Amino acid sequence: MSRFRRPRNHRRSRNAFFTGLGDGVYVPSFETLEDRSLLTAVSLEFGTLAVIDDSTLGETNQLSVAVSGLDLVIIDAVSTFNSVPVEGTLSGDSKTLTLPLSSITGAITFNTANSNSSQNANDSIVLNGQLAVSNGNGLTIETGTFAIDAASSISTVGGGSVNIWAYRNIHIDTGSSITTFAGDMNLSANGLEVPVSGDFTGIELNSASLTSTHGNVSLGAVGGDGLSEQMGVAITGGSHIETGGPGISIAAVGGRGSGDANIGVYIADNSSLTTIDGNVTIYGTGGSSLGPSDYNHGVVVENGSSIVTLGAGTVFVWGAGGTTTGGGNYNRGVVVQNANEGILSNGNVTIEGIGGGDFTASGIGNDGVLVAQGRVDSSSGSVTVTGYGTGSTVAANRGVWVTGSNARIESGNRDVNVYGSGGFGESYGIQLEQSSQIVVSSITSKVSLNADTIDLAPSAAISGDGIVALAPWNPGVTINLGGTDVLAPFSASLGISDAEIDRISAPVIRIGNSDAGAISVSQSIQPADAGALHLITGAGISQSAPIVGPNLAVQAGNVVSLQNSANSVGVVALRTSVGNISFENSHGFSVGDVDGVSGVSAPDGRPSLLAFTGDIVVNNSTAAIDVEGRAGFNAVINQFGSNTKFTLASGATMSVGSAQITADRIDISGTIDAPTAVTLQPMSTGRLLQLGPTTDVAANTLELSDAELDRITTSVLKVGGFGTGTISINQPIQPAASSTLHLVTIAGVTQTAPITVPNLAIQAAGTVNLSSSNDAGNIAIHTTSGNLSYIDSNGFSIGTVNGVSGVSVSAGSPHLVAFSGDIIVTNTPSANDLQGGTGFNINATLFGSNAKFSVANGATVNGSGAQITADRIDMAGTLNAIATVTLQPNAANRLINLGSSTDVAVNTLELSDAELDRITAGFLRIGGSNAGSINVSQTIHPAGTSSLHLITGAGVTGTGALVNGSTGTSTITFQQNGNSTYSGQLGGPIAGTVQDKRVALTKIGTGALTLNGANNHTGTTTVSGGTLLVNGSASNSSIVVNAGGVLAGGGATGSVQVNSGVLDPGTSFGTLHTGNVTFGTGSSFNV
Repeated sequence: MSRFRRPRNHRRSRNAFFTGLGDGVYVPSFETLEDRSLLTAVSLEFGTLAVIDDSTLGETNQLSVAVSGLDLVIIDAVSTFNSVPVEGTLSGDSKTLTLPLSSITGAITFNTANSNSSQNANDSIVLNGQLAVSNGNGLTIETGTFAIDAASSISTVGGGSVNIWAYRNIHIDTGSSITTFAGDMNLSANGLEVPVSGDFTGIELNSASLTSTHGNVSLGAVGGDGLSEQMGVAITGGSHIETGGPGISIAAVGGRGSGDANIGVYIADNSSLTTIDGNVTIYGTGGSSLGPSDYNHGVVVENGSSIVTLGAGTVFVWGAGGTTTGGGNYNRGVVVQNANEGILSNGNVTIEGIGGGDFTASGIGNDGVLVAQGRVDSSSGSVTVTGYGTGSTVAANRGVWVTGSNARIESGNRDVNVYGSGGFGESYGIQLEQSSQIVVSSITSKVSLNADTIDLAPSAAISGDGIVALAPWNPGVTINLGGTDVLAPFSASLGISDAEIDRISAPVIRIGNSDAGAISVSQSIQPADAGALHLITGAGISQSAPIVGPNLAVQAGNVVSLQNSANSVGVVALRTSVGNISFENSHGFSVGDVDGVSGVSAPDGRPSLLAFTGDIVVNNSTAAIDVEGRAGFNAVINQFGSNTKFTLASGATMSVGSAQITADRIDISGTIDAPTAVTLQPMSTGRLLQLGPTTDVAANTLELSDAELDRITTSVLKVGGFGTGTISINQPIQPAASSTLHLVTIAGVTQTAPITVPNLAIQAAGTVNLSSSNDAGNIAIHTTSGNLSYIDSNGFSIGTVNGVSGVSVSAGSPHLVAFSGDIIVTNTPSANDLQGGTGFNINATLFGSNAKFSVANGATVNGSGAQITADRIDMAGTLNAIATVTLQPNAANRLINLGSSTDVAVNTLELSDAELDRITAGFLRIGGSNAGSINVSQTIHPAGTSSLHLITGAGVTGTGALVNGSTGTSTITFQQNGNSTYSGQLGGPIAGTVQDKRVALTKIGTGALTLNGANNHTGTTTVSGGTLLVNGSASNSSIVVNAGGVLAGGGATGSVQVNSGVLDPGTSFGTLHTGNVTFGTGSSFNV
């Protein structure tokens, strides 16, 4: 007679490692019997039944447990019972024990484990009938093999649990069931550290059911090491596991059979796992083999089977294909196929699969995850599928493979994320084929496919009500839009064709991520069913083919070069952290918000936007800066279309180093901040430009209002270009945030309203007529044709403004007017700082009292002639003219001092000899008919002219000499209508050079001029108007008296020729000593 007892040193915990997992996957096991003291073979105490093998001899026990009527019948086919509870009876040579069920009111335990150090896997317990454990008590079974016959059952009530530990395997047959109410259900098979050898499936449910109303259901098993189909857990034949408790967990490893289909967890033939509110967790590893072996999947759900969570519970499935040596095919991590339902949940669904096979040898189909005519679906949670294909040399070891007309990965309300890594051969990371689908139904959720290579077959489809994103898994992988995948390991490239993109239906398609390599567009990309295309890369973006679509977003980490004239996009949002952005479009477009990307931003470079036709509109996006560039870089916006408009919308901003906007119409309702410069110019050649209008309706005209210019903050505001027609200023222009205004035209400039700006530059090819009361501190104006008229309400300087130097009127006359204040010609880089055209005079008029006209040291004024009217003149530079130069005061009766080197005398125009020496002219005229007297206070010998003309409404006085400074004979003309006495020396002192004395004097005007000095000039003295009284000497000069002239005085002269004039020595005291005197016809001699 044997006795039943559990070994003292044997203890199983709720968690254990199962051998045969290959990679040491940690899986949950099950609670078994605790250590206990030596017990009798059969005990029934206080209603608790315990049947224990207490033998130390290692006999095999084969128990049959049956419910027969009102009795429990236990038969051991091998051993005998040595005792019996008082309630029971023995029969059949003490091998049959019969107990009334009414006597069993507590827990039930069956344990055929031997008491020695090893467990006998050949023991077995078979249950037949309906075993019900009452009063909330549980059932514990520990044996080698446990089976429930067909149509049999185990049930507990209350918190009663069911714990079954089989050293070999568990089989639950057709129509059988295990049911608990609040107690857990734990089944474990072949879980020893050294798995049991044999041909078997660890736990097998065949048309059976496990149900717990509120408890947890856990299964853990390892398959045998027979040839094939050595599965860890097999749930087949329409079997059903269901719980309303915490959940269902299964952990299983396929056996180490040398054949095929040694699957970790196998759910097939319309079987199902269902939780009401709990989670489903499955770990499955295919059996490993020392030779080539196939179909050793980690987890399989197929042939109409399903995993369902009805409440908020989640589904987690992890599977690893079995490892082999010498090759091996179709050893997949997780397989969902031929399942009308598949994996369905209201909560999150997570699937991770790792392909098996030989990692170093050839093999195909060692996919991470296969969904083939099956569904993975969450109505309210997210779905995440991750697959790793294996194999080293051949193709078709995919990370995630979705194929078949009913294959579908879907979420109704959250994200779907698919991650795939193909094997080391030429295998896709993710492959969708044969009408398979990935679907998201929520507008707030997205579909994400992450793999270095992705294949979307012609009949496959991805649809989402939110975002669909495709991106490489590994950093640095390049993306070729329009190209094919490069499947080479470690140098993969993600190719996405236009046809593949057309198979995606979503408001937004995202391609790439911040870790992706460069994106290139090699073939035309035109999403057929997407509202926006969003490209993301940590590198740059380039294209050789166009992008067509309503909205385009770009996020990059380097240069963005989308310069294809066939691009056709409605709204763009382009941003890069490094380098320039260049975008060209076949028609007009807007800058705005696209898929969370706002505006155009190149903070380390230059943004460039071009539309070949149509308008460009920069909207007020959610970005702080709607168009951004780096300081020192020029942002360029070009619109090639005739009469197209560039619009910077109200509230929108541009912040760039500088900006150039070229469009036939421009509307600046937002703000531009460009520290260096902003250029606004029409695209069409000859298009007119008006400054002042607040509309954009005038034909063939670019109109810019003062308010628009006020919204531009820049150092230089340049308006117009070398193709611009006439510029007209129709309303007052005063840029509020620009220190320089630069106008450029191939025609002229006109105005009916003034310009007020610190610095004004103009480049023109026609007449520039700025005759309003402008106010510019510095001007630089060039025109190649026509005259220049510039009037300033104050003074101004001529200098260098934005690369334009001086005032140059190469085919006309410059007319400069300052109503008050000074005019200063500064020394600019130009050869001539103030220049008139050949045959044209320079005119500068300063109306301000005591205002000064200055030519700075080093500066040059150059023209055919010049007339400068100013109360003060400072000629530190040079003035060159081949004709007449006139220097005259503006104020009537203002005195003129020739010889003074200062400009401080009250009511006096002071000109030094050095200043006059810097003037080159055919004729130098000083003074005017309204000028006061001219005082020659120092010696004057103009070096750059042979004709000095002194004009005064009074007379010429002074003691300074007038000396020839030219290389020939100098003619000095006194034109005066008043009477005066000049006491200086014409020709200088007697000791002077012959050249100094080559001075000819001409006296005109109605006034009388008295010469008191000892004059030494040798040129002719001509009196053609008024009276010349020689009271000093002019002995070396012959005198000619013409009609209207009178010669008188008491001094000495050379010969006298009276031609219709008057010789009247009698009007003076003393005697006029002359040389020979000749009287011509009509002359007079008065004594």
